[in-house]
Amino acid sequence: MVDSGVELREATWFMPFAPGPGFPINTRLACRFGHRLCWPNPRRSVAQWGFEEPDQLWVDSLFQSYWATMLNPRRVSVRVADHPMHIARLSKPLMKALHELLACAHNIITPNETTADYLQSEFGGYIKLGPNGVDVAHFEQEREIPA
Repeated sequence: MVDSGVELREATWFMPFAPGPGFPINTRLACRFGHRLCWPNPRRSVAQWGFEEPDQLWVDSLFQSYWATMLNPRRVSVRVADHPMHIARLSKPLMKALHELLACAHNIITPNETTADYLQSEFGGYIKLGPNGVDVAHFEQEREIPA
């Protein structure tokens, strides 16, 4: 076995008001401050591990955006995987939270050109394409259900 020097830590937090669909947890405040009601406190846990100022923070969900405000990362990379039609359905507060998250990002990565074009037109900035092998157009076509 090769020792990579990487230490993985597993953590579980109870979030009574975890951001998600439906009011009041589909608000910008829930995205930014919901972690303050967690037990145990994620900020203290991360500080105990020595990771309160990470070199790189990867965020792949709008509902994890509190890490960008809670920690003091040198760089923030955001992976936006949703199809534009799902992004367009976000409530106004969540869309504003997405704008805030993308504004603080140093890198914005998306797996397909459709989403990259949408993000470019809606949010501007440089969007990096990181394909994951899924052709979104495949799912936009009507198909028969297998028997």
